[in-house]
Amino acid sequence: MSYYQTTNGKRYGPYLRKFVQRLCKVCGVLYSPRRKTQKYCSWNCSARAKSKSRLFSKLMRARLVLDISKTELLELYHEKQHSIAEIALLKASSYKHVWRLLRHYQITRRVAAKRNQTGAMNSSWKGGKVKDSHSGYWYVKHVGHHRTTRGGYVAEHILVAEKTLGRPVNNDEVVHHIDGDRNNNSAENLYVIKKDRHPLLHKQLETIGLALFKQGRVLFDDGEYRLC
Repeated sequence: MSYYQTTNGKRYGPYLRKFVQRLCKVCGVLYSPRRKTQKYCSWNCSARAKSKSRLFSKLMRARLVLDISKTELLELYHEKQHSIAEIALLKASSYKHVWRLLRHYQITRRVAAKRNQTGAMNSSWKGGKVKDSHSGYWYVKHVGHHRTTRGGYVAEHILVAEKTLGRPVNNDEVVHHIDGDRNNNSAENLYVIKKDRHPLLHKQLETIGLALFKQGRVLFDDGEYRLC
């Protein structure tokens, strides 16, 4: 059931529709709408409003400045395969003006071409090196590697370790960062170790840090650890 807002602010149903009146935008007569979206009092006024809109469109087309000929536009758009934005830039015009000229000359629009946007062709290309915000590791584009992700990236520390070893890193091995900094992927800072022994290295580092803290060589000050 639809409701209508009256002048006193109350909401009534269709059975009191006669108290709800609007002003027709064409003839200016007060009428009782049958729908919330009704703008005109009759179909006749609605048709008159639509004809005025079409007449306005015709007038706008008549005011169109034909500063680019049809032959030139056909050459730029179809033969040279320029986009509307590129034509507007070449002719020091606007996108909408060129689009209106295409409609005026009844030039068939091209099917949108699917351009290659992989790798360096993409506007978001950063040289093939990205950092994973979750793990903190750096990844490098390396298509064909046995450890590539779905996007064709491999962890940089794995590539550096494999180059140093002269062989691939096995699935039961991991690359350990000696100084704990995942941004430092130099060969001197990487060490290949078995997966089951990798947690022991971190445990040893934690034990040594606690020992230095007990010896007074590491202090906890203002929410952080620091060397004396």
